[in-house]
Amino acid sequence: MADEAFLGRRLLYLRSRLKDEQRNGAEKKLRRKLIKVLLQLNSREDAAEEAGILVRKWPEWPAARSIAADIQCRRGNWAEARVLFGEARDLFISIGDLEGAGRLETGPLYRLAEAGEDTESCISLSRGESPLKRVLAARAFRRSGREVPVIEAVNNNTLASGLKVLEDGWAGSIPPEDLLRTALDWGDSEPEWRWRLIVEGIQIWQRLGLSTEHWKGPLKATSCPVLDPRWSKEWRKLNDDGQEGP
Repeated sequence: MADEAFLGRRLLYLRSRLKDEQRNGAEKKLRRKLIKVLLQLNSREDAAEEAGILVRKWPEWPAARSIAADIQCRRGNWAEARVLFGEARDLFISIGDLEGAGRLETGPLYRLAEAGEDTESCISLSRGESPLKRVLAARAFRRSGREVPVIEAVNNNTLASGLKVLEDGWAGSIPPEDLLRTALDWGDSEPEWRWRLIVEGIQIWQRLGLSTEHWKGPLKATSCPVLDPRWSKEWRKLNDDGQEGP
């Protein structure tokens, strides 16, 4: 209750500041803070409305569309989110920010395409020579049933290394215990990719005839929803039937 009261006061303060703010840069920051507070208060409709203001006022700013897309994910509007993330990626490319575009390609755009069984888009999005794109390309080819390219070492990229463990697990080239160890060591970053490791790690263990009891720890540590269309169904399945895989 105390936290909610604090957030309510914070909300009033930010709205008051916005009434008199004339500077573009300052208004952007205030609106982003306002959206964060609204999401903390679980006011997703209001947050979406504020994100719409960002997009309308700064149509060439990639972050505005990324913020709006993230909120649509939270609302379960996955198709709309995918369009907005795609527009944000294109805007990043138009201003020469290939790193920003790459983050969307290897993150939400790839996952939303994969969740929709759009393998060709996954292959297209993972074209490139970065460690993460090479791992995601191998993942897309595996899921499509095509010959999987060899994944070179990706030791200097934490996310790529974690996902390489998953692909090596599917290939049967590592002990299955490595999958569980990677899930336990993952931490709080990239929760959507961590969830894929948990779900698919359990599937691999089941395929090998192993008890999935040891995966209860990673499952319990997943305490909040992840922004993936597959999350709700998978979470219910994994928690309703004694850790049996989806």
